[in-house]
Amino acid sequence: MVTHKEHMYPQESHRIEIGAPRHQDDQTLLVIEPGVPRVEGNPAPIQPSIPSIPPRERGPDPSPRSTIATEETPERQAKYSRPPPPRRRVAILVMGGTGTGKSTFIAEVTGQRVQIGHNLVSCTAECTSYECRLDDQNTVTLVDTPGFNDTNRLDLDILKCITTYLMDLQEKDIQLAGIIFMQRITDRRMTGASFLNLQMFQAFCGDKYLPHVVLVTTMWNTIRDNAAAQQELLFRERELATTPEFWGGMHARGAQVKQFHGDRASGLDIIHLLYQQEHARKPRIMEQFDRGYMLPNTGAGQVMTAEIIRQEKRREKEEREEREEIEAERLRLRQEPASTSSSRSSRTTARPHSQRQPPMLPTKGTQTESDRRQPNRDAMQAAQAVYPSK
Repeated sequence: MVTHKEHMYPQESHRIEIGAPRHQDDQTLLVIEPGVPRVEGNPAPIQPSIPSIPPRERGPDPSPRSTIATEETPERQAKYSRPPPPRRRVAILVMGGTGTGKSTFIAEVTGQRVQIGHNLVSCTAECTSYECRLDDQNTVTLVDTPGFNDTNRLDLDILKCITTYLMDLQEKDIQLAGIIFMQRITDRRMTGASFLNLQMFQAFCGDKYLPHVVLVTTMWNTIRDNAAAQQELLFRERELATTPEFWGGMHARGAQVKQFHGDRASGLDIIHLLYQQEHARKPRIMEQFDRGYMLPNTGAGQVMTAEIIRQEKRREKEEREEREEIEAERLRLRQEPASTSSSRSSRTTARPHSQRQPPMLPTKGTQTESDRRQPNRDAMQAAQAVYPSK
């Protein structure tokens, strides 16, 4: 007797090994379902029953997850919205000697009223900042600095003023975009003061900061209608930019040379050159301050200190030479009366007695009160020699 269990699961069964080859005619499907007897032979293949999915109707998605994902709440907006980029706060220093056109440059590009000097007296006593709007979103701060070789201040004091202002910018998280150095193209030669300013400026910036420097020649608008003068100044600019002792060294290490024609367009072109650069590096003097240097020990401070010492030595030499000249003149004046009296006595003894004439004494009316009280001793001695007293 075969039990129900044996009928359902007979001992003879097809054993399928994993990886064994399968016969081509073997179409037996093993369907294991509880309570269903095994069917021998080759039954018809079973078609899987897949329920059909009705198409989604038009309209809002009824899924709660989709509703939550598309819902814009204030909390979600605050979490996923990106804030606008912070506004760039940058500044550009405008440096140069007195009367090179720094204030004129700032007045043209900003459209603001800037005190401008038309002589050798500097009008800028302290560093002054002016906002220059480049477009609707970008502005830059232009810093008008006092000119070196000032009439009323030492160059070392001016250098201290500029570095103090740079420290204030650094504390306010305002980056220094670059430095503009101005020089008059109408100067026929590089004077001693101009050469000293150039040496100080090179030590101020350092070689690594020169790509953030623009060397600007000014006063081109004064010879706008003179073609011959323009050719001469172009030759002078080429000489200035190629001579290593002048701008040639800085130009070879990354500094750019540009012209300012006295208008807003040429000024903005110069500003855009510096504004578009990266501003990670600092001038050499600021790096030295960060390392604990004092102002006289920095590169620019040493240039100024050496010039002060040189001027002091020159002044002491001039004063010493002047004292020596005064002392020599006093000695000459002391020796002159003795030599005059000796020469007169020698001339008197050389003459014959008959040719000797009494000296002409001043008349009473022409003598002063001091002459009457203290007569000329030389004249009295000569008179006594001619007319000896009895």
